[in-house]
Amino acid sequence: MTQKSVLIIDADDAQTAQVERVLLASGVQVTTSKTAQEGLGHAQHHPPDLVVISTEMPDMSGFGVCKRLRRTPGLERVPVILMTGEVGREELEQHSKFRSAADAYLMKPFSGFEFWRRAKELLHRDMSVPPMPPRRTITGGIGPLVLIIDPDTEGVARLRDVLRGRSCQGMVATDGEQGIKMCEQRRPDLIIASLELGEESGFGVCKKLRRHPTLGNVPLFLVSRDATWDTFEKHKRLRSRADAYFRKPFEVHKFWVEVERFLPIFVPEPADGPVSLG
Repeated sequence: MTQKSVLIIDADDAQTAQVERVLLASGVQVTTSKTAQEGLGHAQHHPPDLVVISTEMPDMSGFGVCKRLRRTPGLERVPVILMTGEVGREELEQHSKFRSAADAYLMKPFSGFEFWRRAKELLHRDMSVPPMPPRRTITGGIGPLVLIIDPDTEGVARLRDVLRGRSCQGMVATDGEQGIKMCEQRRPDLIIASLELGEESGFGVCKKLRRHPTLGNVPLFLVSRDATWDTFEKHKRLRSRADAYFRKPFEVHKFWVEVERFLPIFVPEPADGPVSLG
């Protein structure tokens, strides 16, 4: 299989290094440029399979670079990912309607998994790209971002320890309203919500997330100490259903089997005996 090539146009050295690590670990050839003009020149001489552009550039905005690419013969169909730390969601949505629109938009900060999910799709729309290497091969705190919505302090602490062991980043909210606000500020790769949240149950949070314009497709697990499997089965029939359900305490290995369906991370072998969470 021919090695894919990606051009990164970004003046932010730290952000470039983060993205570059993900791509190199996935076997992708990477070229970087710190200015728009340098990046455009390289793209014309060595057309890449994907261009990753920051909107914040010293000599030309990322939107301008995208427009130039779309108007350059031979480059007009090259997939583009636009990254931004300053442009608001409304402006990005407006740009997505233009003929010079990018193929994907990422708001900083974003996880390495979220970036690779977009890049992989654009590099190999036929899904022939090899799976992402185990997350343990990538360093720098850019593993999948997991939000836990649960007031159970002890249970959350145990779950966070397990997630850290597989290079996952963790955020914690103690109620649904706080959790949704955190998601809007920084989109997670996975949400784990407890049914026992006080005033609003996890079912209510699940319903709000599924109806959210930008969070509706984030993988969501529901966990509960009190709910029965019959209750879960009934919820699975709804449009607002979760992607997986667990009753506390649940075995770590079974949890990772479900996680692997959505996040390409290393899943450990079963322990000598069942290890439970919750």
